[in-house]
Amino acid sequence: MKANLSLKIREELNIDILVGRPLKKTQQDYTSPAPCLYPILCTFCSGEVAFQKYVQPLWVSPAELLHFDWTDSDRPIVDEYTKYLEDSNPPSRIKEAFLEILIGLIGFTLVHIFFNLYIALLITLILITVTGI
Repeated sequence: MKANLSLKIREELNIDILVGRPLKKTQQDYTSPAPCLYPILCTFCSGEVAFQKYVQPLWVSPAELLHFDWTDSDRPIVDEYTKYLEDSNPPSRIKEAFLEILIGLIGFTLVHIFFNLYIALLITLILITVTGI
C-alpha cells in the first residue's frame, strides 16, 4: 500500500513522498455503503507541486484548519493532525504532508471512486499546503 500511495501522489501532484505512520481511520456515516478514511502522515521528499485542472489549492496555516466546516468523519482526523503538530513541533526542514486516502468498499461505482479521490485530493491539498511545500 505504501508504494501505491507514493505512486498515486507522484501521478496526481508531481511530488515524491516518504510514506509514514497512519493516523486513526474514520468511517463516513452519511453515505451508503460508508467508506473509511485512512489518513497517513508522509514526508515531502522532492518535486514541485503540480495542481491538476480540477483542483483549486488553498494555502492555510495549522491554526486556520480549525475554521473550516469539516465533516463529522474529517474532524477527528484534523484534530489528531493538529495535535500531532503541537506535540511533535517538527523542525521547519521536515515538511510533513497529511494525506487522506479514501478506500472504496465493494459496490462503489467507478464514478463514485473518482469522486471520492477528488475529495481526498482536495483535503490533501489543504493539509499539505500547511507545511509550505
